Amino acid sequence: MALPNSVRFPLTLAVIAAIAGGGLAFVQVATEKRVSANKQRKLNAAFGQIPGYASNREVELTRQFRKEHKYTKRERCFELLGPDGRLIGYAAQVRCVKPSCYNSTDPIVLVVAVDPGIGKVQVVRTVANNETPGLGSKVSRRKPPTALIGRPPGKEDPEYPFLFQFRNRSTGRLDAFGKGEKGGEGEKRFDAITGATISSNAVLGGVRRAVALIRAATGKRK
Repeated sequence: MALPNSVRFPLTLAVIAAIAGGGLAFVQVATEKRVSANKQRKLNAAFGQIPGYASNREVELTRQFRKEHKYTKRERCFELLGPDGRLIGYAAQVRCVKPSCYNSTDPIVLVVAVDPGIGKVQVVRTVANNETPGLGSKVSRRKPPTALIGRPPGKEDPEYPFLFQFRNRSTGRLDAFGKGEKGGEGEKRFDAITGATISSNAVLGGVRRAVALIRAATGKRK
C-alpha cells in the first residue's frame, strides 16, 4: 500500500539528509586525517633542521597545566634527542594568538625549536598558515634555492627569508620589529613583511609563546 504524501515526503527527505550527512562526515574525517598528516610532516621537517637530531619525545602537558597557562590541546612541547638519546634541544608547536593574526579565527601555527638551555632559537617554521594569499602568507614563503655556481663562498642563502631572522636569536631578544632599539647599536630587530605587519607581529608573538611554553613545561626559567 502506497504511503500518503504527508508521510512519504518527510520520510524521503529524512533518508536524503541521512545519506548526505554520512557523506559529509566521511569527507570531514578523510580531510582531517590528511591535514593532520601534513602538519606532522611539516613538524618532522622542522625538527630535521636541527643539527644532530634523531628523534623526539613529547612532554606531557596536564589539563591543569593547559588551563593555568592557557594553552590548547593542539599546542605541544617536545624534547629533541640525538642518536645517542642525548637531549639536544626543545621544541613547541603553538598558535599565534597574542597578538592575533589577520585571520584570527584560524591562526598561524608555528613550530619553534631552541637549544637545551633555552637561550637561543634554532629553527622556526609554520605548520599551518591561512593568512591572506600574497600578504600574510609571505611569512611562510619558501625561497627557491639559488644556483651554487656564482654564489660567494660562505654566503648563506636562507630557504625561508622571513623565518630565518629568528635563527640563533636570543630568546631574551624577541621584542619588536624595526631598526635599532631606542637609538642603540644592539642586536638588530626584526624586519616585518611590507603589507603584512599584523601577520609578522603574530609570528613574533607566536615565537615568544613557544618559548614561554617550553620554559613552563620544563620548569626552566630565565
